[in-house]
Amino acid sequence: MNMPKNPVLTAIFLNFCLIFSTAHAEVNVVVNDPTTGQPLTTQPTTATASSTAPTLTQTNKPTDSQLSQANQQLLTQNAELQRQVSSLNTQNNVLVNEKSGQLLVYGGFIALLSAVIGLLLGWFIFGRNKSTW
Repeated sequence: MNMPKNPVLTAIFLNFCLIFSTAHAEVNVVVNDPTTGQPLTTQPTTATASSTAPTLTQTNKPTDSQLSQANQQLLTQNAELQRQVSSLNTQNNVLVNEKSGQLLVYGGFIALLSAVIGLLLGWFIFGRNKSTW
C-alpha cells in the first residue's frame, strides 16, 4: 500500500485506521477468584441492555421547551450573523468604490501632470528654436 508523502496526511490516515480497527473490538473480561487468584470456572455473563431499561438517548432526550428555547437562541444568532454579513458586505462595497475613486483621482493627476510637463518641454524646445533664427 502506498502511503502519502505528506506527514499530515499520513497521520490522518493512521488515525483513521486506528479508530476503525479498535471501534469493533470486543472486550473480554476474566473474573478471578479473590482467594485463589485463579480465573473462575463460570464467568459472569456480560450485562446486556434489557428492553425495559431506558437507553442513553432516551434518558438525555430534550423536552419540547428546551428544544424551543435552543431554537430561539439559534434563530437569534442566525439573525445577528446575517446582520454582520450584510454590514461587512456594505463595508466591502464602500472600500471597493473608494479604491476605484482613488485610482481615478491618481490617474487624473498623473495625466494633468504629464500634460503640463509636455507643454513646458514643448515651449522650451520650440520657443528656443524661434529665438535663434
